Amino acid sequence: MASGGETPALQQTMVAEAQTVERFVDLLKLEQSALGRGDTDKLPGYAEQKLEFAAQLNELAVQRNAALATLGFAGDRAGTDAWCAQHPDEPAATRAWTAVLALAGEARELNRINGELIRLRMQY
Repeated sequence: MASGGETPALQQTMVAEAQTVERFVDLLKLEQSALGRGDTDKLPGYAEQKLEFAAQLNELAVQRNAALATLGFAGDRAGTDAWCAQHPDEPAATRAWTAVLALAGEARELNRINGELIRLRMQY
């Protein structure tokens, strides 16, 4: 397994990924609030920002997976889980990964609810 500069890069990517998912969740909450108020004028801007976040998150996932592969781990969720399990001395990275997983679940649910709210608005 390689090490050196890859481990800090992986950790930085995981922290950046957690921060980006958190900002994405905040945006989804703003969108939900606007939908609740009937403020549909803001929806196109939120949609554009969501696309930007999706692109950022995709790029961070590519970076994380590449760093994992360089370190000899699978470039996927299982590989990230395995890396975290083998590096208990890196709690910040593990916390970031745990946050990514939790926030991604929250984002999926918020996005589902917001989609339903948009669908209901369009019916009326």
